[in-house]
Amino acid sequence: MSRFIKGQSRTQSTMFSEVLDDYVHEENPIRAIDMFINSLELSELGFARYRPAKTGRPSYSPATMLKIYLYSYLNRIHSSRRLEKETQRNVELMWLVERLSQHITHAACWAHTRRHFEKALDYHPKEAQTALAEIQKLYKLEAHIRKHALNADDTVQYRLKHSEPAIAALFNWLYEQRQRPELLPKDPFSKALAYAYERQLKFIDVSLNFMMGWRSLRLLNCVLQGKR
Repeated sequence: MSRFIKGQSRTQSTMFSEVLDDYVHEENPIRAIDMFINSLELSELGFARYRPAKTGRPSYSPATMLKIYLYSYLNRIHSSRRLEKETQRNVELMWLVERLSQHITHAACWAHTRRHFEKALDYHPKEAQTALAEIQKLYKLEAHIRKHALNADDTVQYRLKHSEPAIAALFNWLYEQRQRPELLPKDPFSKALAYAYERQLKFIDVSLNFMMGWRSLRLLNCVLQGKR
């Protein structure tokens, strides 16, 4: 007979089903994040597409994405891939996003998009090289931000002034390329176009809108610390 303390059986059923809210203590800071973001007027903070479109596939709420963003910074989760895993195994995050964890994936990655166009170089070298050159412009813009150590507000303004037009021009070009009738679905260049274009809103949101969260982050830190 074992003298160790034993837990409950994983297959044991209960008469009253447990709810996710029971696992998050009333004084857990995660509740402060939830209440704080729900109280914000995100449209006034510069978040685009805060009002959902009447047609098309429903999108995720910017409020939900901002909650994940703030949670990751408060808990020093800097890797987006690790954050994706945390939404699937971390009870706090599962509670915060209301069990949307199975739908959250690491999507907005320029590195992956670049690899797709690199694979297309042997088939459409001119067009693929054009796409890679446009993506490289975005990397240079980010390098400028790091080199000059721009603060959060200056970074937002710099991206709005330089990155947003560059992204818009890139996706306009992608759209024009996708209209070419000779491109077959299995063509590597066609796959690269589809991969990038299908993630258009995610790229724009991650590159531009989420930086607005720095203002909310600073305010939230003041709320958690009881400051004005």
